[in-house]
Amino acid sequence: MEDLLAQSPFELRETAVTAAGYLEYESAAGHVMELRRSPFPEGGAVWLFSEVTERRLVDARLAEIQRVETLGKVTGEVAHDFGNILSTISGNLHLLESAEGDAARRLRARIEDAVDLGVTLTERLLAFARKQHLEPQRTDIVDLLHAMHDLLEIALPETVTLTVTAPDGPIWATIDPGQLESAILNLCVNAGQAISSSGHIEISVTEREDGHIALIVADDGHGMSAEALRYATEPFFTARRDGSGTGLGLSMVDGFVHQSGGSLHIASVPEEGTRVTLLFPRRLRKLP
Repeated sequence: MEDLLAQSPFELRETAVTAAGYLEYESAAGHVMELRRSPFPEGGAVWLFSEVTERRLVDARLAEIQRVETLGKVTGEVAHDFGNILSTISGNLHLLESAEGDAARRLRARIEDAVDLGVTLTERLLAFARKQHLEPQRTDIVDLLHAMHDLLEIALPETVTLTVTAPDGPIWATIDPGQLESAILNLCVNAGQAISSSGHIEISVTEREDGHIALIVADDGHGMSAEALRYATEPFFTARRDGSGTGLGLSMVDGFVHQSGGSLHIASVPEEGTRVTLLFPRRLRKLP
C-alpha cells in the first residue's frame, strides 16, 4: 500500500493528521484524500480511503465566511468604542470652554484618560493585525521572567500560586522585551481569571533541540471547550463565564508572537486547565 501511495499523484500534507486521526494527502490538481489504517491484532490491516475534496472546499468557504463575520464584528466594536471615546472628548472640550480652576483640571484629566484609552485600543488592534511597531533586542528571557515575578503575583488573586521554572543560565532571544512582558502578563491574568477558587499557574521556559525557545503558561483552571478553543485568538471573543473582558488579550498575544517570527499553541481540557505555548526562534535576522 505504501508503494501504491508513492506511485500515486498524492503527497502527504504538512498538516498530515486531522482532528479525527486521519492522514491527509493532496494531489497537484488540488484533490484531497483522507486515509486511515486500522491494524488487526493478528496482523494485516484495513485501509480506509475517503475523497474529501468537496468537503474541504466547503470548509474553506465556511472559514472565509467566519473571517468576514469576524471583520464585521471588529469593525462594529471598534466603531462603538471609538465613538464613546470621541463623545467623551467632545463633551468635555465643550464644558472646558466655560470651566475654571479645579473644574477645568478635572475636565482635562477626563480628556487625557479618553485619549489614553484610544491609544491602548489602537495598540491592541495593531497587535492583532500584526502591524505594531516592535523594537527587538537581545533579551535574556530567564532574567525577564524572574524580574516580572513580583508584578505577576500582584496581578493574580491571592488564592492563586505562581511558579516560574527556568534553567540556571540565560536563554537569549532577539525580541521586543516590553511586548513580551505584556504578553506574559496577559496570559497570566487570563489564567488567574480561569481559576474560580484556589489554583496554580506555572510559567516555564526551555530551549528546544530544533533551536526554538518555548515559553509556556499553564494553569489548572476551568479550561475551555473545543468550541471556545477554536475561537480563542479571535478579537473580541471571550471565554469568561461572566461574559466580561474585551476579548483582545489572546488575539494581541497571537499577533505579537507571529509578528516576532514565532507561533502560538493552545491546549485546553474543560475543568482541568489550559496550556499556552509561545514558540520563538532564538535569533531573528529580520522582523516585519
